[in-house]
Amino acid sequence: MKMFQTLCIGQHHVNHCEDYTVCASLGTQRWLFAVLDGCTMGRESFFASALCGKILHKIALERSHLSLKQATETNLVLELKAITQRLFNELNQIKHLLLLDKYDLLSTLVLLIWDGVQNQGEVLVVGDGVVQQDGVLHWFEQNNQPDYLGYHLEEDFEQWFLAQKQRLSISGFTNLSICSDGIFTFMPFDDQVYTSAPDPVQYLLEDRNFVQQNNMLDKKLRLLEKEYGLKPADDVAIVRLINE
Repeated sequence: MKMFQTLCIGQHHVNHCEDYTVCASLGTQRWLFAVLDGCTMGRESFFASALCGKILHKIALERSHLSLKQATETNLVLELKAITQRLFNELNQIKHLLLLDKYDLLSTLVLLIWDGVQNQGEVLVVGDGVVQQDGVLHWFEQNNQPDYLGYHLEEDFEQWFLAQKQRLSISGFTNLSICSDGIFTFMPFDDQVYTSAPDPVQYLLEDRNFVQQNNMLDKKLRLLEKEYGLKPADDVAIVRLINE
């Protein structure tokens, strides 16, 4: 399986990219992938997405080490739940330690747990996000009012998790991407004349040009800008997986 990830700051953001990506091993043939998108209306929302991403990296590292000592949880739904609960709990601890409030912790989350042995995966989307599997696009969109994880840290986790409806189960794939909804915001950024542009969503999430290059997505973002005159208005975060 080939893995690609990229981040691109949007034209409407000057100082920071508020998105974040995670690609981390959970042990032999099991992976954690995530895309996070900080809320522009929150406080320093690049901090919220980066913090959640760092916590997920930590959780993945600990579970990867644990897998060397004991059998891995075979039920992917339970694995997804356990990882989300750890994120939930650790965010709560940091919130109280740093005297933060919910507006400091507003970030969307697209979380994918993939098992290469079972050839299956589970996805949870909190707030807005995009999942595309073999040409089928799932856009979770909440009319610019995403239900951020930071709103619910004081609630009972079990009840909160049971109420989550933005879930997908995946069985096998050739091409799979998770990304922030900035993927839909590409637009011309100047008055120059450029070559007729491809659809940015198809180009970044499906097209296989440059698939042998580790920086495939970065290269395509540069081409969209230099050759086709397109940049995203909002930040873009993409994790793309290809099975050949």
